[in-house]
Amino acid sequence: MKIHIIILFFCFLSNFGSISLYAQNKKYLDKTYENAEWSFKKGDFVHARKYIDMILEDDSSYFKAYRLLGEYFLTFEYYDSLLLYYKQCVKFCGKKYPETYFQLANYQFYIGNVNEALELYRLFLSKVPKSNLTSVVNDQIKRCEYAIEIMKTPVAFNPENLGDGINSECDEYYPYISPDEEIMVFTRKIPLWKNASPASDNTQEDFYISYYKDSIWTKAIPLQGNVNTRSNEGAQTITADGKYMVFTACNRSDGKGSCDLYYSEKTANGWSKAKNISEINTSAWESQPSISANGKELYFSSERIDGIGNSDIYVSYRRSDGSWGKPQILDTVINTPMAETSPFIHPDGNTLYFCSNGHWGVGGFDIFVSRRDQEGKWTKPVNLGYPINTTKNEIGLVVSASGKRAYITSSREGGFGLNDIYAFDLPSSVQPEEITYIKGKIVDKKTSKPLPARCEIIDLEKNKIVFSTQADTVLGEFLLCLQKGKEYGMFISSDGYLFHSENILFNQSQGALVKQIELLPIEVGASMVLPNVFFKTDSFQLKKNSYTELEKIVQFMMVNHHIKIEISGHTDNTGNDAYNQLLSEKRAQAVYNFLIAKGIPANRMKYVGYGSSKPLDTNDTTEGKALNRRTELKIIQ
Repeated sequence: MKIHIIILFFCFLSNFGSISLYAQNKKYLDKTYENAEWSFKKGDFVHARKYIDMILEDDSSYFKAYRLLGEYFLTFEYYDSLLLYYKQCVKFCGKKYPETYFQLANYQFYIGNVNEALELYRLFLSKVPKSNLTSVVNDQIKRCEYAIEIMKTPVAFNPENLGDGINSECDEYYPYISPDEEIMVFTRKIPLWKNASPASDNTQEDFYISYYKDSIWTKAIPLQGNVNTRSNEGAQTITADGKYMVFTACNRSDGKGSCDLYYSEKTANGWSKAKNISEINTSAWESQPSISANGKELYFSSERIDGIGNSDIYVSYRRSDGSWGKPQILDTVINTPMAETSPFIHPDGNTLYFCSNGHWGVGGFDIFVSRRDQEGKWTKPVNLGYPINTTKNEIGLVVSASGKRAYITSSREGGFGLNDIYAFDLPSSVQPEEITYIKGKIVDKKTSKPLPARCEIIDLEKNKIVFSTQADTVLGEFLLCLQKGKEYGMFISSDGYLFHSENILFNQSQGALVKQIELLPIEVGASMVLPNVFFKTDSFQLKKNSYTELEKIVQFMMVNHHIKIEISGHTDNTGNDAYNQLLSEKRAQAVYNFLIAKGIPANRMKYVGYGSSKPLDTNDTTEGKALNRRTELKIIQ
């Protein structure tokens, strides 16, 4: 916000630099003004303000004093006082210099006083029907009328304060919410010492964490590890698995610009010491990061010189080695000549929320949503509506994985302190695609001991990893996000164990999955079902969506080069025994042939068909029959 007021202010100065002639010709006023200006330049703002007040008490039309007073208000961000300054300019200079109506209208618009701005724009046109500003003013009139129309049709909005577990007398903002909505990490601005005021400059930013238990948020505590420092760190974003965090820090010794992006990783001892993301940062301002759920895309705001406007939204893609590629600016569908800030990429990977004062809205910075189409292009942004957007500045929002709840920061009345974090039900028209998740714990089947393991979700149709993570090294816990309505393979692997696989088809009404996965140690007799090996009906021809699972077997055999396996085929009891026996053998052989073609020696494998002789479930139900039709792998040596 400040940058735009400054721009308006200096536009004002450039237009009216000679207006000091309007002041009365009094030498002592000029001398007092020189003293005020000299004090201001030295940083002695107390005496500067004293001299300004002396001048205006004696002569309220001494315009140079207002000009310096405007700079004073900008320095300390006294925006209410700055409004009075502009009104004084209109009062004393409006008749001779009608452009002051335009300047005041601009300021009224950017602080959200849309009706007042509209009246002033129209007043300016009535006084100056034709000028080089006419087209700009007409455009601003349309923006005001658009904002007023939005406010006539409010959307449902039910903000709920998250309580004193999260909110305090301090500022709280920039929440991260886990996909299960049970963990929140946020930024809190805390006093530097015991008696310092939370509203003063004697504060610094740290990360705090709270857990949702028994329908309330627990008392937030500082985030464990080495990521919090005595300096400021804030605006954090965390991958859906809770393992990788990116945040903003300013003026650090290893920084490239005023504010840079840093990353930290979760370890057994908490969050690691932060490191500069050197491949992204520049000498310009980089801030407000948002990382995709799978950790492969990083969106952020920057004021770098190759931008389109005052600040723009960029994206960087993560390379296979973990480093980040060169940032790319989002096109003019998203970015405007004004400012775009606070991007949030939803876990669906295709819905982007952000703030802008360049796209038309209610006033100041509004929140917008854009969706990525099938060609990978962003659609025209949609305003979230009033009163989600107000006549003041919005600083962004975060949306739950389900897409139904949103989280915002607000200083509205009734809070616990300064800025608090609120939740509300997001209107269906601006909701993202619904994302669900699988979470659980990985253990040794024999000892129940937690295991560190590699977890992957693969789109079987595209044979593409869509989400991957490492289970917690201490507790063996994991969380994986995925979209509904698609077929996936889930693969869990740990050194010294048979890998675990599942076939997952989430429908639109199905909720999240919570499970404990037991891995079998690699030893003779250990076996596993291969749920993602598929054949055409009444055939032994492998379907293409089987290749992902078969490639996993290839990798497993190559890593564990000393073992030998049996591949077995099984059917339900439909048809006669001889037919089922032959079909099951042919299917096992098809898997065997695939593995040979991939370089696995024939002497390390054998195949066999068991027909319907070894059912896992009843053959009296459709579900039971499906379980009995299967391919298995067993270690035989």
